[in-house]
Amino acid sequence: MTEFKLKIQDISEDKAQQALVQWMRYMKLPVLHIPNEGKRSYQLTNWLKAMGLRPGAYDLFLARARKGYHGYWIEMKKYGKKLTPSQQWAINVTSR
Repeated sequence: MTEFKLKIQDISEDKAQQALVQWMRYMKLPVLHIPNEGKRSYQLTNWLKAMGLRPGAYDLFLARARKGYHGYWIEMKKYGKKLTPSQQWAINVTSR
């Protein structure tokens, strides 16, 4: 029997997410990105928080209802990276 070993590619989370979104668009899947990253001014941060942005929000939302679910939240992680406490909070809240 042949043994297969998968090589883990060193690809950034951004590039992986861009590739996934490109594929989802190709498949005509309605995907949305939640802009929850990056450095912002104090005023913009406060405005976004007032608009509902929270630390730990998922990276993507697939707006496709299937089998009793009304969409799918997707959190992208580079191999070896762990969830932050705020990301774990988001998973706990949305998994109820």
